[in-house]
Amino acid sequence: MMRKLMLSTAFSVLFTGAALAADLMPGTTLGTDAKTIVTTLADQGYDVIEFEREHDRIEVKVSKDGRRWEMKIDTKTGKITRVKTDD
Repeated sequence: MMRKLMLSTAFSVLFTGAALAADLMPGTTLGTDAKTIVTTLADQGYDVIEFEREHDRIEVKVSKDGRRWEMKIDTKTGKITRVKTDD
């Protein structure tokens, strides 16, 4: 019984975090320039904390509902290539 409760709690925590970032999945197109990326993220309710362009990628740190994420965006396609929580 205790094991089932622990597993269901762990799954609900995992899926709640995933649902919050469901719009920040690899392959999602945000844009290729700062203005477009920041506007797209703001329209989805994210606050941009940091924005850094390096060679062939853009690194963006965002927050929403008390959680933080860091993502990498391809400068040519504007697509997210990597997302990780930044807690």
